Amino acid sequence: MCMLIDANLIAVIFNKNNERHTIYKPVLEWFITGKAKIVIGGGKYYQSEIKERLVSYIPILTELSRLNKTHWFPDKDVDELTAHIESLESNSDFDDPHIVALLCISRAKIFCSEDERAFKFVKDKKFYPRGQETPKILSLKTHTASLELLNDENICSNGVHPALPVTIARKFIEKVGQKI
Repeated sequence: MCMLIDANLIAVIFNKNNERHTIYKPVLEWFITGKAKIVIGGGKYYQSEIKERLVSYIPILTELSRLNKTHWFPDKDVDELTAHIESLESNSDFDDPHIVALLCISRAKIFCSEDERAFKFVKDKKFYPRGQETPKILSLKTHTASLELLNDENICSNGVHPALPVTIARKFIEKVGQKI
């Protein structure tokens, strides 16, 4: 599965000391022990969301990348599509066009977020190429049944999705507990 994790959940998923970590721990475990990959990309998004607000999680994302557990999409491609998508929507609630752009380019099948304002835009077919399904939304704030999405049916068609060997997966989960 390819999943785009909203920046507001990175600290929840990757920090075992976060009060809501236990709720999202199955997401972390699916990435580490399953075939899932995290979708990353977009220069403006990366600069503003990750480098500025979540700088302490860059080592974790780097380690995931080294373990082939991320899909990185070129910033230029994501940024160009973001500009186009922005031009299609004038609603002032639409403040995350980079998310829709990254979902389009990556063909990620799941968007993990608690930003309910974004959901109607993420599900709006006008932003996606003809024939591409809109992603499913995994939000555990109010919908614990969403965990059913963590299965191989939701693996995107981008690249190979191997699971990590058990010993490496275990070591990574331990490192995350120590915040790499």
